[in-house]
Amino acid sequence: WNLMTCTMAHRIKVRQTASDVAWSPDGSRYAVVFGTVSRSYNMDGDLLAEMKLSSKILSMRFLSSTSVAFGCDDGVITIFNAVTGWKTMKLERHKKRVRGLGVIPGESEDTGRIISGSSDGIICIWDVESGEVLGQSSGHGRITCIVACTEAASKSPEPTAKARKKKKNKKRKSSGPPANEKRKSVSIQESKNEVREVAARTNGRKKSRKKKRK
Repeated sequence: WNLMTCTMAHRIKVRQTASDVAWSPDGSRYAVVFGTVSRSYNMDGDLLAEMKLSSKILSMRFLSSTSVAFGCDDGVITIFNAVTGWKTMKLERHKKRVRGLGVIPGESEDTGRIISGSSDGIICIWDVESGEVLGQSSGHGRITCIVACTEAASKSPEPTAKARKKKKNKKRKSSGPPANEKRKSVSIQESKNEVREVAARTNGRKKSRKKKRK
């Protein structure tokens, strides 16, 4: 579909049920998953390549305009050339199915990072060029998806509503009571003073009456 005009761009007929679709970063081609097979097409719907894997494909991400990675049920991540259909790399570390893949692009098509999440609760960060594991984190339970963020990790997150409320209350305590509370305390003090004055006058009158009677 053309999202600008809301019209159909092109249509292809497949005899199998597709489970996933992914577009290349430059929008020149896309890949469709059918069980253990993925096929790549160009913008005109012409078949470019057929990529076969040994187990069911559960996740798919384009690494560049030509490279695509697949996470499979056997815990293996396989990278293919989406134009030629050639297998370029196999990444093996997970013990269970790879349900999520995230990509952080590099300066060139052969560089970057792959973030993979598996049902074994392990998240791995891979170097695309060498295929080595750069980092690993465990204990996340059953992972079903992964999202990679390219923004700087040092950037401070937006404060939550609870944090903003806590900060506001702390500011109130440090600056003393609000103006309306100050006005209330002043008015209460004035009322007390007036009551004392009235009581003093009353006592004075009572004493003067007693002196007259004597």
